[in-house]
Amino acid sequence: MSKSIAIAAFIIIILAGFILLGLDILDIAEDFRLDLPIATINTILISAVAVPVVYYSTKIFIKSGSAVALGLSGAVLAFGFSILLYGWLTDTDLNTRITAYDTGVFFAAVMHSLGAACLLFQRETLISNSTSGRTAVSVIIYLVLLLVISLITWLAHEDIITFIVTPIGANLYTRDIVQGIAFILCFGSALVYMRNYFKTKVDSSFWYSLGLVLFAAGVIFISRGPLESRIAWLGRLSEYAGGIYMLIAALGFYRQIGKDNKNTA
Repeated sequence: MSKSIAIAAFIIIILAGFILLGLDILDIAEDFRLDLPIATINTILISAVAVPVVYYSTKIFIKSGSAVALGLSGAVLAFGFSILLYGWLTDTDLNTRITAYDTGVFFAAVMHSLGAACLLFQRETLISNSTSGRTAVSVIIYLVLLLVISLITWLAHEDIITFIVTPIGANLYTRDIVQGIAFILCFGSALVYMRNYFKTKVDSSFWYSLGLVLFAAGVIFISRGPLESRIAWLGRLSEYAGGIYMLIAALGFYRQIGKDNKNTA
C-alpha cells in the first residue's frame, strides 16, 4: 500500500467520524442498521491480524531488545485477546463483555505508550542481554497481560467489579474515562512516532503512527452508537485499518532489523 493511499484512507475515516459525531451531538436520529456477524468479522480482521504482528514484533524484540517492538506486540496481543473475549463470551452479560473489551483497549494503549516513551527518551533497547533473556521477558509480559485481562473479565462476570460501566455523573461512565485515557495515550504515542518518522525517515514509524490514531479513533467511534449503527461500523473499520497499518509497520521493522544485521555481519 502506498503512503498516498494510506493517508487518503486515514483522512476519509477520520472526517467521516467527525461528521457522524457531529450528528450525534446535534441529536439527529440514525435509523441505519447493518446486522452482520460482528464477532466473526472482528476475529478475522483484528485477532487474526494480531497473530503476525505479535510474531514479527516478538522476533524483533528477541533479536534487538527493541522496546518499540515489545510495546507493539504486547498491545496488539492484549487488544486481539480482548476482542475474542468480547465476541465469543456469548453466555455472559453485556457488562462482562464490555469490561473485557475496554480492559484490552486500556492495556493496549499502555503498551503502545511504553514503547513510545522509550523511543522518546532514547531507551530503544530495553534488554541488552541474551536472546533467551529477552524471550523470557516477552513470555512473562504476554502471560501477565492475558491473565490480568482474563481476571478482570472474570471479576466482572461474577459481579465482583462493575467499574467499567459504573455511572459517575450525568451521561458519563467509568468506561468513558478509561477510553479517554487510552485515546490520549495512543494519540500521544502517534505524535512520538510521527516525529521519529520526520527525523529518521523510517517508514515503519509512519505506518505505526497512523495505525495508532485509527485505533484510538475507532475505540471512540464504536462507543458513540448502537452496535449496528453507522458510527459503530465506522469505528470497526477504523480499528481494522489501524491493525493493517500496524502489521505493515511490524513487517517494516522486521526488514530493517534484517538489513542492520547484514550490515554488521
